Amino acid sequence: RLSGCVRESDTVARLGGDEFTIILPGLKGISDAERVARKVTEACAMPLLLDGSEVSISASVGITMFPEDGLNYEQLIHNADIAMYKSKEAGRNQFYFYTTQMNEQTQAQLKLETELKRALERDEFTLFYQPLVATTSCEVVGAEALLRWHNPELGHVSPAEFIPVAESTGLIVDIGLWVLKTACMQAKQWQNDEGMPQYVAVNVSGHQLKTADFVKTIAQVLEETGLSPTSLELEITESVLLDDPEGNRKTLEELAAMGVRLAIDDFGTGYSSLSYLRRF
Repeated sequence: RLSGCVRESDTVARLGGDEFTIILPGLKGISDAERVARKVTEACAMPLLLDGSEVSISASVGITMFPEDGLNYEQLIHNADIAMYKSKEAGRNQFYFYTTQMNEQTQAQLKLETELKRALERDEFTLFYQPLVATTSCEVVGAEALLRWHNPELGHVSPAEFIPVAESTGLIVDIGLWVLKTACMQAKQWQNDEGMPQYVAVNVSGHQLKTADFVKTIAQVLEETGLSPTSLELEITESVLLDDPEGNRKTLEELAAMGVRLAIDDFGTGYSSLSYLRRF
């Protein structure tokens, strides 16, 4: 299909995995590259018949131009790769031309990931606590732990920036464990000093929930900190729950049996019905 989109003088090659490269020499302009990219996405979008079943695929295309974007093949391959991932992020089955701004964003993302890997050992994380107030008595009955990160080079980094990176790299499991331990220790100290709050709420990621020893980890942290299971609330987003409803239900049942409080966060922002809420 790819070969059918190009001229005899062009080159189609498989780099590895599901990644291919097309080299188009002697183009008159950007519009020629754009025309080929459209042909590629349209050709790949046509259904395939495999073992009697119809299968659909899509192509995410990144385009870089010589000599404007680079003078050697390493640079051009690198640029095309960046543009391709931009296409994937935008929803796939489309194409993007490489821009220097993309490279700057990629470098910034790489820097963020590198610094995030060192953040725990450098003790750069802090927990802020948002009070949870009972509307009937106006008393503070709980506190939600909110993770914040201050890096010497990057300054204060928004959770909206670093949490997705932590999720994609798997760092969220170790970071989440630190949050859990720190929040439980703080809640126990507050209860010893003031008798309040009744509980502390901690957000749980999908990666944490999927770990085989998640329930055991929760029990171990509670034992180490001396916090009662009823004083811990785990907040799990709707999207995470629906990723594996049956498997997650088993985990939630074990946590509930321990006495841990559970809350579904952001319910209604996805596509689940109220029947799911009732089941959970």
